[in-house]
Amino acid sequence: MGYGEETDRPDLIGIIPDYYSINELGMTFILWEYSENALGTERAQQMLIEGIANEIPVLTKPISGQEILYIPQELGVSKEKLEGYANENCRVLIVSAKPSSA
Repeated sequence: MGYGEETDRPDLIGIIPDYYSINELGMTFILWEYSENALGTERAQQMLIEGIANEIPVLTKPISGQEILYIPQELGVSKEKLEGYANENCRVLIVSAKPSSA
């Protein structure tokens, strides 16, 4: 994803981007919220969209509140596996990696 510019510093954007291998999902892009409400910014949304567009699962981890795991539907993860990720602390959303046509 190429995050490494001066403007991408966590102390400036309030987010720590990271990768982690999650069982059957493989490499997952994780957005750790470093500053309150940083996951709601345009920059965070851009990072989320880039991950999904590249068919990479994205996990957002807010300072407080529920985590959200976005899984591109193109990965074809089974319903049984999806149910294993959803719990009281994590919501799972299946999203399309392809832009919708207008």
